[in-house]
Amino acid sequence: MLINDRLRLRLQAEMFAGACLIGPHRDDVEILFREQNLRSFGSSGQQRSALITLDLAAISVYHSKYHDYPIFLIDDVDAELDGSRIERLLEYLDGRTQTFVTTSKRSHFERFIQSANFYEVCGGKAVAETEFSTARMRAGNVI
Repeated sequence: MLINDRLRLRLQAEMFAGACLIGPHRDDVEILFREQNLRSFGSSGQQRSALITLDLAAISVYHSKYHDYPIFLIDDVDAELDGSRIERLLEYLDGRTQTFVTTSKRSHFERFIQSANFYEVCGGKAVAETEFSTARMRAGNVI
């Protein structure tokens, strides 16, 4: 395992730097869409979709090897993705992974209200929604 050996050799330097100095996250990957580099020619939505696709592939590989699904974290899902892409992503993940999503638009998640837990972050604390606040959200009020 070459990567494990390299990680062990760099451990002290990484502890000193306070950051990972080697690993696949440090590699440059070129992703082409219609023979164009997405980094240069893709929209932010296309770039985000490509990265999420790589994450989904990693989930699939992990599941193939361990017969289990990892936790999936996605921050600010609605920043670059439109509603239909968000919907397809959530449908794909439903029943596959424990997924943590942050968003500023709750409307994308209404159909998952029975199978998901919702939290609102207020003053730096995550507060579980109550039925009362859920009813207020359904009425269109912002909490």
